[in-house]
Amino acid sequence: MVASKYRSLLLCASFATSLAQADATIEFLIKDAAIDTEPELQTAYVKAGRVMVKNAGGTHTTDVLFDSSQQNFAIIDHDRRSFMFIDKQSMEGVANEVQGMMDKMREQMAAKMEDMSPEEAAKFEQMLSGMLPEHAPPSTKEFIDTGDTKSVNDFECRIYQVLDNGKPQAQICAAGRTELGLPPQDYKALKSMHIHADELAAKAASMAGPLASQIPRLGSKEVDGIPVEVKDSSGGNTVETSLVSVSVKSVPSNLVEIPEGYKLSHMPSLSQ
Repeated sequence: MVASKYRSLLLCASFATSLAQADATIEFLIKDAAIDTEPELQTAYVKAGRVMVKNAGGTHTTDVLFDSSQQNFAIIDHDRRSFMFIDKQSMEGVANEVQGMMDKMREQMAAKMEDMSPEEAAKFEQMLSGMLPEHAPPSTKEFIDTGDTKSVNDFECRIYQVLDNGKPQAQICAAGRTELGLPPQDYKALKSMHIHADELAAKAASMAGPLASQIPRLGSKEVDGIPVEVKDSSGGNTVETSLVSVSVKSVPSNLVEIPEGYKLSHMPSLSQ
């Protein structure tokens, strides 16, 4: 589930002084090879340091709003007419809660092992080491600049190979603000969004144990530019995201705001 949220979550030069504060509308296609349907068109609106991603995660009932000034994401649930903030602090709280639960489970398992034979205890301990690792495995992802370039829907981009433990996991093609034709403020907001999404993905990976390799990262600090195409095979099947269009035009303020009347909700406790 974390991985899918976080997949859903992928996505600038000043032509004149008046353009520096312009807004942008970005469209991209997402195609999951495991689903026999047409690629899904998704839209992101950029304005005043905020980025609203519509229909995040492939659902038409959830949007994600990133606010670069607050450095947080708001998950907007239209079915429940509610929203929930996610940032590094809230993820840290979840990580601590997960660690506490795992420590308690280890204590319970250790008590059970006292009644086992040495052979049974050794096998049981080996099984637990995979399920409940003492420490999250270190990140093994590498972002290799291939030096190659290509055009994705007329956007020139540079190709990066993503390796996990030396094995190909994904391919990213990234473009700078000149290639994207975005105003500096909008480019900065998008880059900031990718950086913070990667930081949350890294924190989620620290809680995932053996599943950590399935949580995608976009290499926001290792990759020069913003991804315009991502081919991600970390989840077993290939999910391809590609930028279709960038339109620099005014965006109504309400498109980058939490809808009026929606109530704040909080991340549920894992112990409840």
